Amino acid sequence: MGYTSEVVREIWDDKIGDHVSVGPDRDGLELVAIRLCNDDGIITDRFTFPPDQAVLVAQAMLASANELKGDNQ
Repeated sequence: MGYTSEVVREIWDDKIGDHVSVGPDRDGLELVAIRLCNDDGIITDRFTFPPDQAVLVAQAMLASANELKGDNQ
């Protein structure tokens, strides 16, 4: 019998209960998965990226968010 442990980060909307889950894909493909879940925990969208591409996507998201917020970081 084997066991697997994984770390998943969740970002919750405190008002409506929707959340975004970020962690390894659950198919064992060594991809980074982003899952959008409704307040019932049902996955409504899912995106997967190879680790190198996930880093670039994360950097692009940070840059875009900072631009929209007016930050010059």
